Amino acid sequence: VWYFKIGILQYSWITPICSGIAVVLNLANIYNNGQWNFKSGYPYITIIINLSQTLALYTLVAFYSNFKHELKPFHPLAKFISIKLLVFFIFWQSVLMSGLATIGVLRNTECDPTTNTYCNGSTTGFTVEQEKVLLESILICVEMFFFAIAHHWIFSWKPYANGKYAELMKSRYPQFEYQKNGIDADIVRIRF
Repeated sequence: VWYFKIGILQYSWITPICSGIAVVLNLANIYNNGQWNFKSGYPYITIIINLSQTLALYTLVAFYSNFKHELKPFHPLAKFISIKLLVFFIFWQSVLMSGLATIGVLRNTECDPTTNTYCNGSTTGFTVEQEKVLLESILICVEMFFFAIAHHWIFSWKPYANGKYAELMKSRYPQFEYQKNGIDADIVRIRF
């Protein structure tokens, strides 16, 4: 079971480490965010994070396959899919936007600031990098609206409020002593 734990949780410590390395590389002007140039740090960090996500996803699927009967009352598949979609949408749209900027799909259309007072060197007034970040942010805002609705139903509070999970855990693990250390069994059940 420990390899499931390590395989799933390694993503939670590899990503911040990669983010820290990206900050240091960016301060040294060798990160070049969004540029798929292997003389910069961006592709390496992206590949490491992608491999980490793939390993976490594989391990989570293996964990579910081995324990699906024990996990069935908790409806883990919908929870698993919603979290993975959230993480992968954000990551892959960032990679997609960087790729689109690299191949020239996202580009500045120059305008003449002398004839157009609203022009800042491009028709939008933004650099390609700024447009990429703006599009990513807009997409994340739209996605989060739908993910929030999905999470409201998928991660419902009702099984906790009515004591369904507390009763399930008591029936599965009768050796667990709720009276241990003076804790009353009713405290375990969440009440609203």
